[in-house]
Amino acid sequence: MIIQNCDHAYRVIRCFYSTEDTAEYLCRESRRAEAGLWLLVGIQEPVLAKSFTLFLEERARREAFTDYRECFQWEQKLYAVFAYSEDQALTERMSWEHMSLAERVQIAHGLFKRLLLQDPPPFFAVNGLRPEQVTVSRSLEVRWNYHFLQVRQFDAASPGDAAWALLEVLEFLFAPELDKKLYPELEAYLEELEDGLLCPYLEMYRAFLPVSGALLEDPGRKRVPRTFWFRLWEKVKKLLGFLRRVLKAALVAAAVLYVIFVLLDDSGSRAGQQVIHQIGDLVIVEQTE
Repeated sequence: MIIQNCDHAYRVIRCFYSTEDTAEYLCRESRRAEAGLWLLVGIQEPVLAKSFTLFLEERARREAFTDYRECFQWEQKLYAVFAYSEDQALTERMSWEHMSLAERVQIAHGLFKRLLLQDPPPFFAVNGLRPEQVTVSRSLEVRWNYHFLQVRQFDAASPGDAAWALLEVLEFLFAPELDKKLYPELEAYLEELEDGLLCPYLEMYRAFLPVSGALLEDPGRKRVPRTFWFRLWEKVKKLLGFLRRVLKAALVAAAVLYVIFVLLDDSGSRAGQQVIHQIGDLVIVEQTE
């Protein structure tokens, strides 16, 4: 199956889904196979097609948002074209490969970098920022693939919805650290995202910088879980340390007092002591005071 306009011919490789109103196709250009993969969203319902076209022209047709390529009519359907990454999905990559914390922090920075460079409208961030749709290259370059299962809600997404989408990816990315409660800074940041306190992409990134610094500090040091029992044990250890210092000071003081007591007792016992001298058969007894 070929879907085409005056400039491009898209050969369908796979149909992701198809309903009465919409369908999604994975395609490759017939004339330029080296150009990579493309996602074509086909909309048949006329009113939805018209409103979605206006939305794309007003919100998506921007120089920065290079993930969106074009839209056109073909055989009484609207087709919107988006770039599609061939790299491995984050979920698949982490299922078979152990990724260090430093690598995962780099991926998180890649997410923010792409958000800042693309500056996607919230609708596209919501439909792209999912752990199974974020892709990671061998060099840890981050991209994501769009799937628009709720096309009719294109104008309903808010910046807060975009923050929630980012939250989902970061929770997946740092799940081991979150499960063990290793980094309170990360938990506080995710809570701010969840509460909608960090909506602009730049503000999200600025707030993440000190968090990433905390994640990467002392990479050779292994943190231990900060559970309730761990925190209780930490307090007990501090108390034991204090008691140990008090005990040491008490022992030193007791030792000093003991030495003083022995010296005083020794000098008292020597008072009135008899010293006996013997010269041949003569015995001389000398009384000391």
